[in-house]
Amino acid sequence: GTLTQGANSTLNIAAASVTPTLDALSNTPNTVNFNRANTQTVKSTTYDNLTLSAGNTKTLAGAATVNSTLTIAASTTLADGGFTLTAQAGVVNGGTHSGVGKISLTGGSGSHSLTGTGAYGNLELNDVNGASIASGTSTVNGTLTLTSGALSSDGGALTMGNSAAISRAAGSLSSLTPTFGTSVNVTYNDVNATTTGAEIPVSTTVLNNLTNNNAAGVILNVNATLKG
Repeated sequence: GTLTQGANSTLNIAAASVTPTLDALSNTPNTVNFNRANTQTVKSTTYDNLTLSAGNTKTLAGAATVNSTLTIAASTTLADGGFTLTAQAGVVNGGTHSGVGKISLTGGSGSHSLTGTGAYGNLELNDVNGASIASGTSTVNGTLTLTSGALSSDGGALTMGNSAAISRAAGSLSSLTPTFGTSVNVTYNDVNATTTGAEIPVSTTVLNNLTNNNAAGVILNVNATLKG
């Protein structure tokens, strides 16, 4: 059967997994909150607002989409299971995202916002409307993929974890200089000539690998030192 949420309702799920078909889009706004104080499987579907709370690890069962706000509460881990979670609006991250999949900021009608002091595994921006870090420090421990749009700061900061990577296509960092860990790998993948930006660290001991897959070329706009 199908479980349909009402407008302005919150569905708290304390079970290990969800069996019924979940309709979270017919009556919005609404929130689904996975709040089991133990491991939990997050249903593969489209949500309006999705909250992961009460600690422990919540694992995606498949690809999922959040049309409004994705919230990862403190002490809570979103394990993506190798799937993509598409966030069409904002992400409030006070916990941890992990896995070989990604959170993709794409879709929706406007720019995306990131708040909180949580960590991401792989994070992608693929929206010409861009995204901003509104508050807190967002940490990327895997790959930050700049497919399209500008990632900027609206009061927040960006930290790249040790051995993290930045893959830049048509996207960019705008008025946002990351704090780098011990090393970073940078790759260029656009089809148009790209001028380097803040993805290149100023430090001479951080840039580990620089890869150019851009047939149109990369224009080096700053000094770059490969630590090898």
